[in-house]
Amino acid sequence: MNEKLRKLLTLALNASAGEGEWQAAAIKFVGKLRKDGVNPEDVNVGTTPPYRGFDFGNFYAEAQKRQAARAQAQEYDAYKRARQDRYTPPPPQSDSFSSFRMPFGKYKGVPLSDIPPEYLTWLNKWLGRIDGFKALKEAVKKELESRNMQ
Repeated sequence: MNEKLRKLLTLALNASAGEGEWQAAAIKFVGKLRKDGVNPEDVNVGTTPPYRGFDFGNFYAEAQKRQAARAQAQEYDAYKRARQDRYTPPPPQSDSFSSFRMPFGKYKGVPLSDIPPEYLTWLNKWLGRIDGFKALKEAVKKELESRNMQ
């Protein structure tokens, strides 16, 4: 625990401190702990009165580890979202687009030839408004053309 926190805690627990004085110190103390990312499980309060075992242990190191883990998780989530935005399904293996399978959504894994025409029409409009998914766009257009729906 750094010196500033120790002083705030001392003032907050000082029996001779005035009402507003100890309350302000307690609020600042807890605010600093919250700002530093300290969780309740990081603070060990002794079980024998009058709590002489008050021990902060290594809560700053634990808080820093948690903050680093949170930052790493956020970076990974951002990476996954960026990868999903750039995802382009692989091109069909044959010249026939009827063997092309839907790469995502309600009909994931279903051949385009087995997908209802209403969904393909909606998908074609949706794909027209975004970049990417070139192979899927082409496959959907060819499937709609083969059904004489475009």
